[in-house]
Amino acid sequence: MSHITTVKTELRDGEVLRKALVKMGYQIREGKTSFARPAPLPANGIEFMAFKDGKELGFTRPGSGGESYDISADWGLIREKRRNIVDGIAQVYAREKIIKMARCRGYSIITQRITQKGHIEMVLRKVA
Repeated sequence: MSHITTVKTELRDGEVLRKALVKMGYQIREGKTSFARPAPLPANGIEFMAFKDGKELGFTRPGSGGESYDISADWGLIREKRRNIVDGIAQVYAREKIIKMARCRGYSIITQRITQKGHIEMVLRKVA
């Protein structure tokens, strides 16, 4: 029996979200297309799907504009805590969004690393 749950996020940039998921090792399929088996997710509203190690995540936007993405999944089938998955996606998304915005404003990334506590540290420099 499926127990689909939707998690609201603050992730708004679809291009950056897809790039972050790919960097995390997810495969992306546009629309409602399952990977290994028929997806238990509802067909309406799914913008794209992400798959990795048995995890199938559906990404939707409740509205038509710049609203945040929601993540839907049968979290009971996933062997990892929901919070860990969502937080991991949010962290990689944040790093990719910062890099995108910095480059658009003429900055280059000098160094970047993740601390032992899991924080992202970046050094940016304005390119003349």
